[in-house]
Amino acid sequence: MLEVVGLGAEMEWVYEVLVGSRSSDAAELSAVTGLPEQQVRAALSDLERLGLARRLRGRPGHFAAADPSSALDVLLLRREEAIQNARLRAKELSERFREATSRQAPDQLVEVVVGREAVRDRVDTARRGARTELRIFDKPPYAAEPNPPEVEPSGDLLLRRGGSVRTIYEQTSLEVLGRLRGEISTAAARGTLDRVLPELPLKMVLVDDRLGIVPLQAAPTVIDTAVIVHPSGLLTALSALFETLWRVSLPLALDDTGACARPAAPGEQPSDAERHILALLTTGVPDDAIARELGLSERTFRRRVQNLMERLGARTRFQLARQAARRGWLDDDTN
Repeated sequence: MLEVVGLGAEMEWVYEVLVGSRSSDAAELSAVTGLPEQQVRAALSDLERLGLARRLRGRPGHFAAADPSSALDVLLLRREEAIQNARLRAKELSERFREATSRQAPDQLVEVVVGREAVRDRVDTARRGARTELRIFDKPPYAAEPNPPEVEPSGDLLLRRGGSVRTIYEQTSLEVLGRLRGEISTAAARGTLDRVLPELPLKMVLVDDRLGIVPLQAAPTVIDTAVIVHPSGLLTALSALFETLWRVSLPLALDDTGACARPAAPGEQPSDAERHILALLTTGVPDDAIARELGLSERTFRRRVQNLMERLGARTRFQLARQAARRGWLDDDTN
């Protein structure tokens, strides 16, 4: 378990026994662990070098364990720093390689992957290799079936490392049987950020700022060929496209059952009664007063407000007002 900080199995076993005792020498540890005494002495020497054990003054050959909560933290921090430095070096070398490649062989900035299984494997590998962020355009068709319950979605690995997963779903992708109540609602519960648009221009996966994957065909019926885009002007354009559509998309609001309301399509307009409700909501008048003004029960009024929130993908009334204003559903006349 502690190989990552430089402890082999035997050394970890010696340390574990030492942690559970006030102090021990090589002979005592050998008797408990069953390891040869010479091997225990070597392990103690290594533990002392790593700061996990210390010799006791006045008791030759006896050692005590350092507090694991602090000693192991120091080793983990060193390991993380080394990994970060290695990543920075790898990024530097990768950028240098890309620069040389773009001058000598610009066609290497784009790869073509052929075959449904090959596409699926390449997408999965790329997603699992994400370091900081995944950005996804999700729309049918799919190169693979959604993850079965026992398979961990690749985005979980990134989320646990403190990264982010942002997905924009096309409305048709939410209509695939079982997706909302299964894969999508589960991912949202784990911390993904999800939005929805009536239509997306293409399927796409962006891995950090290092890689983009899009289908080769403009409107494929089956995903059996994909284009891998490496750092280039094209990748920058794909990233800008995602950010532009993210700003205009609506939050995907799921209830406890995984249900989601259909987002209002561009150009769709509210009824006069809905427009009146929206205008009155912006005045800050209490619900009961607005309900009396409209001749509605307070329960009916709140249900209509909730319907409007679902249509505009709003989770709060502030978001409702913002989305309504963005779509031109609010006007100056509240009478």
